[in-house]
Amino acid sequence: MGPRARCVPDRFPNAPQSSVMMIPVTDRLAVIDEHILHHRILPALIALREEFGYSIPQAINAFNERYEQLRKSRPQDFTVNREDYGKNFYS
Repeated sequence: MGPRARCVPDRFPNAPQSSVMMIPVTDRLAVIDEHILHHRILPALIALREEFGYSIPQAINAFNERYEQLRKSRPQDFTVNREDYGKNFYS
């Protein structure tokens, strides 16, 4: 068996370690990224909480950080423009 995948990505340094079977960070972030890119805010927050053990405020902060990273690195992949993103979503 090869080396174990890291449970917590560097960009989320305060996340608690998970006791579930390790999934490569890139695979887990890909799922979260797809939620963010397709304006699925609640599923993204749920995935962040489940994958990294975040509290709700921690998940919101991690979501915001990842959203900004994706806006810079993959702006063409968003299905909603910046002005409309998050409309009618209240946390």
